[in-house]
Amino acid sequence: MNRRWNKVLAHVLIWCMAVVSFPFVTASNPVYAEEPIEAPVAKAAATTGNATPERIRDGVILHAFDWNLSVIQENLQAIADAGYTAIQTSPIMGSSTGGTGWASSYSPRNMVAGGNGNKFGDRDAFVSLTSAANALGIKVVVDVIPNHMGSAANSDAPWNDSTYFHNVTGNVGYNDRFLLTQPEMISGLRDLDTHAKFVQDAYIAYLKDIIDAGASGFRYDAIKHIELDDDAPSPASIAAGAANPRYTDGKFASDYVKNVTGAVKAYLEAKGKVNFQYGEVLQGGRPQHGQDARLCQVCRPDRLQVRA
Repeated sequence: MNRRWNKVLAHVLIWCMAVVSFPFVTASNPVYAEEPIEAPVAKAAATTGNATPERIRDGVILHAFDWNLSVIQENLQAIADAGYTAIQTSPIMGSSTGGTGWASSYSPRNMVAGGNGNKFGDRDAFVSLTSAANALGIKVVVDVIPNHMGSAANSDAPWNDSTYFHNVTGNVGYNDRFLLTQPEMISGLRDLDTHAKFVQDAYIAYLKDIIDAGASGFRYDAIKHIELDDDAPSPASIAAGAANPRYTDGKFASDYVKNVTGAVKAYLEAKGKVNFQYGEVLQGGRPQHGQDARLCQVCRPDRLQVRA
């Protein structure tokens, strides 16, 4: 079979894979990146020519949702031939047991790349993937989960200790920032004590290790469920503060998002990489998209936009 037909088949293969794994950029799940511009951006691979763009935003990302790391690596040449310049993987930490569906991938049991209970491959598999991808000019973005862990029974030490969680009872609410950010977003997904230095330092160390293993950026799952540094007391937080000393005078703001994304930006740049971080912010209530955008390149959910 001649070279022309090989390339045609490669394109067909990648389009099929992209459809199966869900589109990365949609109206309800947009991508945001490094620098502000006025108009929405949606660049096709053809616009980049033959040169691999330095910035992830200037290329095209394949969302390899629920793919094993080895499967991504096996298909790297076809992915490159189809014009993709970056790949986003599913979460690579150890996941809770008791499920094989995609949802279990978002129920962490540890903060270890390829750790105990990993679903898609161990750390060596990730290093192998990023090394092979780099040789083809493809960057790797990792989906990470900074908001919560799975159940205590399905978590590794120290994350089986309730000390490191908010432990706020009640249902999540979408019209009060306290209720959006402090209780469990879903029953069984324990809300990390994002106010605690131990938790912040542990998460930063986890992300730095993923960068050391070859990652070039992150997508933050459930970012709107984490309080920001300028969150003001709300009716629910004031009520909670009457009984919970953690929330004295209803104060619940923290610098978790600012510290984590700031540390990641600095570490990426120290490694000679262009900062690329974005977060999941979907519609519902008043989730303060503007404040999220200021800290984490996440903003309006109703359009594709590239901004700081």
